[in-house]
Amino acid sequence: MRCGAEQEADRTAAVSLILEHLARARLVTIDEETIELAHEALITAWPRLRAWIEEDRGGILAHRRLTDAATVWDHHERDPGTLYRGTRLAVIREWAERAGHREELTPLERDFFGESIAAEERERAVAARRTRHLRYLVAGLALLLTLATAFGAMAVNQRHRALRSQEAALSRQLAAGFREGLACRSRSADPVLPVSAQARHSGTCEGSRPRGRFRCSRCG
Repeated sequence: MRCGAEQEADRTAAVSLILEHLARARLVTIDEETIELAHEALITAWPRLRAWIEEDRGGILAHRRLTDAATVWDHHERDPGTLYRGTRLAVIREWAERAGHREELTPLERDFFGESIAAEERERAVAARRTRHLRYLVAGLALLLTLATAFGAMAVNQRHRALRSQEAALSRQLAAGFREGLACRSRSADPVLPVSAQARHSGTCEGSRPRGRFRCSRCG
């Protein structure tokens, strides 16, 4: 009984022989990393191949675009600006993870694919840090605004209290001045001594008046 390694070697040899015949017939072109269909007659004459292509037309198109993008990336000295991002990366990522398509990638395509994923992860990390910093900034500004509002309210309240105290003091001063003015006008209008003074004067005269015919010169 033959082992699995021998069977795999036989299949590889058979595939290589078929590809060699197809290349000689100029139906496919073979380079170091890829095999491309060179004539539509192969698709027409090979129903199974046509069915495979129809089943995975979207994946084939995505793979072809990946090949072109990886070539451009390599020609531009692997410029990070030419890497896949966003939707294009999501499409090729979904395709590569389905049915083992990742194994179909060439070394250049694998490098391009891996660098695209790494670049997107770095950009997401940077965006997450910026978002956290922005949240901290907003929270700090909100706290400062709350404190400023509280201190402003306290200042306004103290100002109102000071104004009320000044108004009360002014009212008391005005009332005292008004009462003093009334007292002065009352004394100016009535020359008679106050009752208390008259009483004291009368008491003095009565107490000092001698008995008999003498009278107090002050009382007449």
